[in-house]
Amino acid sequence: MNTLTTFAICLLLVTLPASAQQTAPLADDLNFTRSGNDFLRVCESKPPDLIRGACQGYVMGVLEGAVLGPQSYCPGPNVTSGQTYRLVAKFINDHPEKSDHEARILIVNAAASAFPCPASK
Repeated sequence: MNTLTTFAICLLLVTLPASAQQTAPLADDLNFTRSGNDFLRVCESKPPDLIRGACQGYVMGVLEGAVLGPQSYCPGPNVTSGQTYRLVAKFINDHPEKSDHEARILIVNAAASAFPCPASK
């Protein structure tokens, strides 16, 4: 192996760990599940459609999981996922005192607030 090839391989090996470390903060910056603050920062800051879709999918996934327990919200038959996403964002914006809570808790609270179940007799 000549000196130039050896140098190129060494340079590649030295730069790979540095580039791998740079991706971790980016992934952390896109984590919208930690809190309502993170949800709004990532999902409501004019994100690309892919990120907006991920945020909307997360909201619907949390709510699908929430129906496995006691029913805390009762949306009508024509409520869309986009409508549900918008009400979650509005709920977090309207309740800044709660925006440090976990996003999944705020999502369920928003749905329960917007779509309360009828009182059982």
